[in-house]
Amino acid sequence: MFGIDLPADSNLDFLSVLREEGKVEIKDDKLYFLDPEAVAGFSSAQLRALRLPPAYHHIFSCRSQGAILAKNYQVLAIFKRTNELPFGKYQFDAERAQVIVADETYTTPYHIYKSLQLIEKINHEHNHEQKLHYVKQLREVMPFKDFQTDETLREVEVVLATKFCLDIVDQENLKAIPIFVEEKDEERSSVLPNNHCQEYQNKFLQANRVRTSTQVARNKFVVLDKTIEKVLNVIKATHSKPLSERRALYVNPVAYLTKELGDDYSAGLDMIFIVNEKYQADRIKFIGIWHPKTQSYLPGERNEWFPKDCIGVMLDNEYVFVKPDNLDKTISNVERAIEKNQATADIEGQTIKASNENVDLLKAVHDKQNEIVKELKDREEKEKQTKIAPIIEDNIEDFLFRDKILPRQQQDIFIPNCLKIKELFPHQQTGVQWLQESWNKGKRGVLLADDMGLGKTLQALVFLAWIRQLQDDNKLDKKPLMIVGPTGLLKNWQAEHTKCLQQPGLGELIEGYGAKLAALKKLGHRRCVDRCKSAKWLLTTYDSLANNEAIFREIDWQVIVFDECQAIKNPSVFRTDMAKAMAAQFTVAVTGTPVENRLS
Repeated sequence: MFGIDLPADSNLDFLSVLREEGKVEIKDDKLYFLDPEAVAGFSSAQLRALRLPPAYHHIFSCRSQGAILAKNYQVLAIFKRTNELPFGKYQFDAERAQVIVADETYTTPYHIYKSLQLIEKINHEHNHEQKLHYVKQLREVMPFKDFQTDETLREVEVVLATKFCLDIVDQENLKAIPIFVEEKDEERSSVLPNNHCQEYQNKFLQANRVRTSTQVARNKFVVLDKTIEKVLNVIKATHSKPLSERRALYVNPVAYLTKELGDDYSAGLDMIFIVNEKYQADRIKFIGIWHPKTQSYLPGERNEWFPKDCIGVMLDNEYVFVKPDNLDKTISNVERAIEKNQATADIEGQTIKASNENVDLLKAVHDKQNEIVKELKDREEKEKQTKIAPIIEDNIEDFLFRDKILPRQQQDIFIPNCLKIKELFPHQQTGVQWLQESWNKGKRGVLLADDMGLGKTLQALVFLAWIRQLQDDNKLDKKPLMIVGPTGLLKNWQAEHTKCLQQPGLGELIEGYGAKLAALKKLGHRRCVDRCKSAKWLLTTYDSLANNEAIFREIDWQVIVFDECQAIKNPSVFRTDMAKAMAAQFTVAVTGTPVENRLS
């Protein structure tokens, strides 16, 4: 703080705002400056009114001394007149916001004042990372169009990492890497372009420890906040720990980091760590170790006539119920009855005809049962390699999940403009209208089960084109569409799309399977998800969906079409649960065989 005599003959009304802000104080005919920045912000007229030295109005420039990565790196401040040699040494009085140059005293304008402050900090700082941090601030306050600087200062860019989220570079080994982000207007974006982000992540994976500063380009550096550095060292340490530790971080990163960091660092974790939305679907309970279900179907409250733990076998036009474990004994009983020329045989209190035909039927059931048992054992062996995946609410052991009707704005029913076909068949028009009406009623999904050859693919495409047109007309949110089906049918979907819809049809397509999905995954998990989100529609297979569920479940799909959906009819298999784990405003299940009468 410094003070001056209060001029009596000047208009000092401009000081009233500074007094309210607590930057100046008037006491005993003295004006005291509590904040030097207030002095640096005065105009030339205000400086004259206060009898303060004039603002410096000659050339001010900066020059680097030494390599920016060297510990003895310095920044020189240079004062001079146009086309003349520098004035030489200067004296900077930060408290008064003044500088003495060539025996003349000047008030430093705001940008020069802040620059000189930072230059002093840079030149007196021994910690290289903190020095880079000050260089970043210096670049931000220097208006380059007015200042003369050397190329190092003009080009150097320092990114101060203050927030991050996690990406998984390897879904099998679950190695976590950071992505530095910023949030504006509820939108999240990376502070680094893709190539620099990739460079940082590569160095993060290769290094033995996390460095406070990392060079990601010729004159570009990432500098970590001390708290972030501590957190990233915990994450880095998991790379050399057992898989169980990496799973714990993946399943619940906040809980894991809180435990590892302790109270001193975990208190502010929510300020620097942004949790990715790992799932969108309502029916996902949590992320955990997936196990196949031991009971595949909910026992009905009706049909109590069907005995528990029994197989129903049609013999002589009547159902006979046999326990699987007793099939060998049952077959032997019938064979003995035939040897004794008995007309009937007793099976667990039921009487059947003793005939070779019935023996053959029972043996066929026995063989099928053995196949099922073997299949279950093989599945158990495969599932011993545990999978981290969403655990969903289902209705197998209890009615845990009940879908909700979504209130939706009513949309006009029409055939979209991009349809090439002049006219749909009447049953196809009915099917499309039914899909549209189901959407308007707020239903979450439907089953389209026309017989083969009646145009289910066309009906689904027309419905999707209707959704796309509503999005283009800003009547629906612009969310992507996804079609899931057997590999052999995905090319058919593309061919039908080209044949039936005028360009651009549903818009940009991403093939989310095979080599093209593998190429996307090389971008890293976060960028792969963002790329899929940006697509207009995406094609993938059931296996690709299941094996890459961590990518697809982070996306809020507008519509998902499951073609040949009998592929996910078995509630005990992994891909069925993963299909249910997808979040969509509307789901269309498509099949020409909604019911298959098989023992399995």
